[in-house]
Amino acid sequence: MSSAQQKIAAALLGAVVAAILLESTLWISSTLGTLLRGRAATGAAPADEVRILCLGDSMTFIGGYPAQLEDELNRLDRRVHYRIIDRSRPGIGSLFIAAHVDENLNAYHPDAVIVMIGADAGFYRKSPQRYWWWKSRTARLAATAAEQLRQKQDLGADSQSADWRANDADAGIHYFIGRDYRKATELLKKAAGGAEHGPLFYLRRAAQALERSDAETALDLLNRGMREYPEDRRLLKAAYWTHYTHRNHDEARRLMQKAVAMPGADWDDFASLSYLYLEDGDQVGAGSLHPHLRSGYVPDDRLLRCYAILALSRGDEAQARLYFDKADELLEALVADSSNPDHNRETAQKILSRKLPLFWMQYPVRRVSMLKKSLVGLEGIRFVDNEAPFKKALRKTPFTELFADQYGGDFGHLSPKGVKLLVGNLSKQILKADLRPAAR
Repeated sequence: MSSAQQKIAAALLGAVVAAILLESTLWISSTLGTLLRGRAATGAAPADEVRILCLGDSMTFIGGYPAQLEDELNRLDRRVHYRIIDRSRPGIGSLFIAAHVDENLNAYHPDAVIVMIGADAGFYRKSPQRYWWWKSRTARLAATAAEQLRQKQDLGADSQSADWRANDADAGIHYFIGRDYRKATELLKKAAGGAEHGPLFYLRRAAQALERSDAETALDLLNRGMREYPEDRRLLKAAYWTHYTHRNHDEARRLMQKAVAMPGADWDDFASLSYLYLEDGDQVGAGSLHPHLRSGYVPDDRLLRCYAILALSRGDEAQARLYFDKADELLEALVADSSNPDHNRETAQKILSRKLPLFWMQYPVRRVSMLKKSLVGLEGIRFVDNEAPFKKALRKTPFTELFADQYGGDFGHLSPKGVKLLVGNLSKQILKADLRPAAR
C-alpha cells in the first residue's frame, strides 16, 4: 500500500471511529436523560397521584392543553391529584411517537395515556424521521443542524444576531396568533435574548400592547417593524392576524396578498387568503388561488375543508356536509394508497400491552370514524370525539376565536378559547374512566 493510500485509509478509519464515539456519546447522554427524567417523575410522587402522559404533535405542544387539563381535572375531582406529563413535540408524525413510546412509558410510569395524532399522509411530506438513517442519533443531529442553518439563512443578515432562537420564537408567534399575549411576551423575550431591537422586539412589544387591549399601539409597532424589516414574514403574519381578528378585512387582505407574493409562501398562506376571499364573497379571488393550493404537496381535502367551515358559519348545513364528506373520501383514499406502515396501531399496541387506559383523541372538527377504522380490533381504546363540540361552536363562533391558524383546513392550532373547549370535552371522558393511582 502506498503512502497516499495509507493516509486515506487512516483518515477513513479516523472518521469511522469519530462517528462511533459521537453516536455512543449521544446514546449515553440520551439514556442518562431518560433515567434522570424517570427519577424526577417517580421520586416524590404522592400516593394519591394519577399520572397521565400526553403524546402528540404541535396540536398538543402549542396552546398548552395539557396544563389546562391538569387544572381542570384537579378542580373537578378532589379525591386524587392529577399530574399531566406533556411529552409532545411539534412537527412530528406517528412514526416518531411509536419509536419513543416505550421510552416515555419507562421514564414516567403513567397511569393512563392520551394520544392526539393524525394520519401522516394527511399532513406531512416524507419527513426525515421516515428515512432509514433517522435511527442514528448522529444523523439526526446533523439533519437538525442543517435545518437550523437553512432557517437562519432564510432570515437574512439579521439571523446572525441574538434575535433568533427558533423554538422559542416559533412558539411565541403561535401564542401571539392564538391571542395568549402573556405567554407570547415571555417566549419572545426569551427568544430575543434581551435585545432591544429586531423583529422579535417589535413582536414582543406588540404582544404587550395587545395584552392591555391596545390594538392601535400594537399595530403601530408591527408597522414600524415591517418598515424596518420588510422581508420578515413573522411581523407580516402577526399584523395580518391582528387586523383580521379586529375585523379589518381590507388591510388583512392586503397583508396576506403581500405574504403570498414573497419568497417562501406556503400552503397556509394561500389557504388563509383563500379563506378570507371566500368569507368576503370574492369567488373570483378565491378561484385564482386554486392552482397554488393544488400545486403543493398538501392534498385537496384541506381546501374542501375550508369551504366546509365557511358553509357551516353561514348556516348552510347541507353544503358543509357535502364538503366534509368529499374531503374525508379524498383523505381516506390518500391513506389507503400510502405505503407507510400504520404507526398509530404500533403505538396503541405498545400502550395496551401494559394494561394502561388509552385515550385516543381526534383532532378538532375531524370525524373519529377514521381513527376507529385504523385501530379496529384493538380492545380498550377510549376514543375522544372532538367533531361535535367544535362544529357546534363554529355555528355561532368565528373560526379565529377557536383557532390561531388554519393549517388543517377545517382546524388549526388552538386559541385559548379552543383549548378550553377541548379540555372540557376531554376531561369528561377521563373522569368517566375513574382513574386510580397504580402501585409504584
